[in-house]
Parts: sequence; C-alpha cells; structure tokens
Amino acid sequence: MSLTLESPLSVLPSQISGNIRITVPIKCAGPGGDVAVNLYIYEGSLWSTHGRLIASYTQDVSFLGGEEKDVAFEHTVVPTSEGRRDVGVQVVEGDRVLASREFDDAYNVATTGAGGMMGGLS
Repeated sequence: MSLTLESPLSVLPSQISGNIRITVPIKCAGPGGDVAVNLYIYEGSLWSTHGRLIASYTQDVSFLGGEEKDVAFEHTVVPTSEGRRDVGVQVVEGDRVLASREFDDAYNVATTGAGGMMGGLS
C-alpha cells in the first residue's frame, strides 16, 4: 500500500479560539487497505523541531486503490504562551509508517501571555 500526504493541510475556521477542524488530504497510490491516521498538534518553535505536544488524535480509515480522502479531525484550541501551532501527521499500517509529514506554523491561536492575539493560516 502506498499513501501520500497531499498539501495543503487546512484548518477551518481560521479563528483564534474555540473548535477547529483540521483536514488532511491523503491519496492512495496503489492497492487499498486499512490504516490508522495519527494527527499530532504541537506548540510552534523557533528551532528546527516542534515544541511541546498539546494533543493527539487517531482515526481508522479504509482506502480503495487510487482513492483520495480528506480525513478531518475536530480539535478544541488550547491557549498557551506560544501562539503558533505545528501539525504532524502519520499514516500507519500495522506497525509500519507509510507516510509522515510535519506542517510548521499550520495555524495560530490566542496566547496566555502578554503577547496579544494572532490568527489565520500560514
């Protein structure tokens, strides 16, 4: 089974607080099968790696050969002192990672510090 994480990842609504929907387009380029799609939300970081893990979600998804699906995850925004969020996605079949990708600064949220509020997609 061969899967690719397509771009762009979308975050709707592009609001600063409340509930958002993160949608990951995934394409099956080959025979189908059943996979787990894992979504990880991290604080953004100035460094080359992401920051602290804030939330993680998993969905079981079935693909037909050649099928493309938008896999959506509902998330309640968690304010922290950092306003940027990185999103990591893994597609796993059994114990084998078929596809993995990180989206830096996927969206922004209100902060708990004196830095004010930021919003929108990057």
